[in-house]
Amino acid sequence: MPLIGSDNIVIPPGIYLLTIVGVDDVSMLGDLDIFSRELTITGAGINETIIDGNGIDRIFHSNNSTLTIQDLTLQNGGDFSETVLGGGVIFIGAPAHMLTLNNIRFENNRANAGGGLYISGSFGELTSASIKNSIFNNNTTVALGVTNSYGPAIYCRFCDIQVNATTISNNHFGSYALKWFTGNVELYSE
Repeated sequence: MPLIGSDNIVIPPGIYLLTIVGVDDVSMLGDLDIFSRELTITGAGINETIIDGNGIDRIFHSNNSTLTIQDLTLQNGGDFSETVLGGGVIFIGAPAHMLTLNNIRFENNRANAGGGLYISGSFGELTSASIKNSIFNNNTTVALGVTNSYGPAIYCRFCDIQVNATTISNNHFGSYALKWFTGNVELYSE
């Protein structure tokens, strides 16, 4: 159950390695599950704060929250044998929720769909996302036989997304580096 109110987490410079192997949705194993209704996670800079998924699971899992992540790198998230959706981040939200990413690098993340980032509305309703000043590099998708291997950089399902001043390059193996299904995508250069 999401916590009430807004929260802020500030992460100092350094490399933070996820090491607890396993899969759950209660922040005990694998990824970092987010329960706050509104959370802002801020690093010290895209080259200063690095969260490394260590190839054991995705890095962040947010369900029905408004989430802002800024000024850090998310790398090596996802495990081809376990992570079906979102190697770096999976964000599932209702129309009232918003994902905001600013000055983030998604690098070397992997999943079946949304190698770097997977966004989905809930129960067919649209959610919203904004990505600015970010980099999606060398993220990967692979077919697990569960879903199609779409969106090695970003998969947006039932969402409206704005992508501004963001580089998407060298993402591999899946169809369409940026894939969306139902909703709108707006791309801006600055």
